Amino acid sequence: MENRRTHRRAATGIALGVLVAAGIVAGNPSWWSARNVIDPGATPNDYGIANLGQLKWMATNACDELEEHIPEGAGPEIWDMVRSFSKTRSGTPINLGQLKHVAKPFYDRLRAKGYSCDYPWTEGTTADDANYAPANIGQLKNCFAFDLSTIPDQTDDTTFTVDSGFFTTAITVTIETDTAGATIYYTLDGTAPTPHHGQSASAPAQVTIDCTTVLRAIAHMPGMWIRARTSSLLTSLNRTSPLIPAIPRHGARVRQWSMPTTRWTKPW
Repeated sequence: MENRRTHRRAATGIALGVLVAAGIVAGNPSWWSARNVIDPGATPNDYGIANLGQLKWMATNACDELEEHIPEGAGPEIWDMVRSFSKTRSGTPINLGQLKHVAKPFYDRLRAKGYSCDYPWTEGTTADDANYAPANIGQLKNCFAFDLSTIPDQTDDTTFTVDSGFFTTAITVTIETDTAGATIYYTLDGTAPTPHHGQSASAPAQVTIDCTTVLRAIAHMPGMWIRARTSSLLTSLNRTSPLIPAIPRHGARVRQWSMPTTRWTKPW
């Protein structure tokens, strides 16, 4: 972790736009002061326009906070973003789209690990978007106001009553955990389950599998981090002959990959 921080601070510059201390939320998170993110002696200026240096400074310190407090740390997406920061254009004003672009991976990571939080902007609609409007310092601070210091423990691993293998009939798998009162989140398509993705059931949870499936599961308990390791079970239901991958006919064309688009503006 120290090597990551050294690399990050060399790229970003340790003196990039330190924020003012006024609290846009009731009670600033303790890591703002502990990591010297804010200047406690500065005059509040929450309605002042935020700049790129301040955004990078807040995000890099938030990355360190996640690395220290949550299972498996900040994760590769956030670290790759932080490593891409440079010292250039630090005084450039930012807009709301750029602020959301940088803040979203942090909330995705927190939500995936069981931290109960919503994005600090409206979801499910673009009608009220103002992505090109200037972002102020108060909005910047509000996007990074999560406090991880009070999360006490992790949930236990999940286990399955059936091992991975080949089966000729449908099977019922019970998903168990030693964390009393936990909710089981699971997926049947190999994707990673989270409290915001997958099916849920109270532990112990029973799942009937009648086709070739990759079952993945986690246990979630409010107020606890989700265990870093996701339990996985691979089942192949083979009623007739071995599973053979589909092969396209001669002359079939492979679809061209196209770059996905986003409505947010990347800040560099």
